[in-house]
Amino acid sequence: MLSFLIPIYNFDVVALAKALSLQAEALHLDYEILAYDDCSSNAECLQANEELITLPKVRYHILPENLGRSRIRNLLAQQAKGEWLLFLDCDSGICRDNFVEKYLQESKHCDVVCGGTAYEKPQNKDFLLHYRYGVERESRKGLFMTINFFIRKEVFHEISFNEDIKGYGHEDTLFGLELQERGFRVRYADNPVLHLGLKTTDQFIADSIRASQNLKKLYLEKDFAEKLQQVRSIQAYRRLESMHLAGLYKILSKPLLPLLKTLLHNPKPQLKLLDLIKLHYLC
Repeated sequence: MLSFLIPIYNFDVVALAKALSLQAEALHLDYEILAYDDCSSNAECLQANEELITLPKVRYHILPENLGRSRIRNLLAQQAKGEWLLFLDCDSGICRDNFVEKYLQESKHCDVVCGGTAYEKPQNKDFLLHYRYGVERESRKGLFMTINFFIRKEVFHEISFNEDIKGYGHEDTLFGLELQERGFRVRYADNPVLHLGLKTTDQFIADSIRASQNLKKLYLEKDFAEKLQQVRSIQAYRRLESMHLAGLYKILSKPLLPLLKTLLHNPKPQLKLLDLIKLHYLC
């Protein structure tokens, strides 16, 4: 049995649930879809998702409080009945007719399959930074992301998402590193979903800053410090720190932050500028 697990926050997932149902039914699979809303605030999305109640094999719940990115995924896994779990972010779009079948094929000799993410270039230039970051950074093979992965239930329960992580970002980083450390068989396959929830440049910069601040907090905890040394931005921070330049970089880069943010609104934003901003907050 397969369990499709969709944590929802302010997004219409009806099309996603229908696409999964269509493919699972065509393959004559025993399956379920768990779609849990993490206390969304968008009334239009809540109204649209009411249609989920009418779909067969869908369990739709609206949680009374916001659990956060780790806790809601753990809850979905705990309540799933399937031997295999397919986690999909709510802003995912199914872009291949053999998406589910591909996962079944790829999973025969491994414990986890990561399908990856695809991006369509937006017409609105205000979404270009997120698009470019996605194409150049998040689409690369070998990167574990929560948006789209297939995992044995027994493996998930050995690790789970760390619920002690507060704030925004990097619970997936630690989960991926834990899989690697424990020696589970992870396969990176060409089976992407389309990322539908691109953020505006200002939103994306703000989220990147929040994620960097959270990463620094995690890095300062001894339980996570060694694992996170593999993270690209932590490596840059450690180089500065080893040369006793982290404090100086923080001071010199602060007055440049408004300019760097403005330059990221360019039609061809340079990701290195975003890296400089993130490095400032790590320092």
